[in-house]
Amino acid sequence: MRTQFKRTLLRHASSIVVPCVVVCMGTVACASTAPFDPDQLGTGQADRVAAICQNVMGLDPAEPQTWGIHTGVPNLDNWTSHYRGCVFSLSNSLASVNSERAASQAAQACRAKGLEPGSPDLAVCILQSAEAAPIPAAASAAAAGSEPPNYGLTPASGSFYRASHRELSQREALACAELGLEPASGPFASCVRNLKATFFAIDNPVN
Repeated sequence: MRTQFKRTLLRHASSIVVPCVVVCMGTVACASTAPFDPDQLGTGQADRVAAICQNVMGLDPAEPQTWGIHTGVPNLDNWTSHYRGCVFSLSNSLASVNSERAASQAAQACRAKGLEPGSPDLAVCILQSAEAAPIPAAASAAAAGSEPPNYGLTPASGSFYRASHRELSQREALACAELGLEPASGPFASCVRNLKATFFAIDNPVN
């Protein structure tokens, strides 16, 4: 009687556990194929960042992630790779530029309404307008489930992992230029500096 009860219990348990495992596996699979967009740039800009990291920097999206504590680069995931670090850094730079441009355009539009400089009305108008500004669209976005377009980017002359220090510096500068940042500007210098810091942190984790 007790043996029959155990068999019945196991049979019912398996009917519950198996579907759960299938669902969980499906969830993991979906999560692994989702594009990495740390700053929620939107498909167009996120695809361009991914294309820059692959083509200009010569990085592989399938590079295994490794664990480490990365000092000097706030919010960089403990589990990461050079590719994900590149996407993280360039996305941060582009999001910062988007925010600055939105604030500048919002300020111009709000002042055009005749709002008094230094007034709460002007400040609130700028804040709300900047927050509501749409994210600038990059060139054609990739179709769902397909590889990101390369946007006409010239592939690097070799893998990131075998490039010399000088070659990497050239690629980092070109990557930031491909974001649309002018070389003599502050955002460009910040982009290059942050990209170098991100790669250094990944190569020198505090474990």
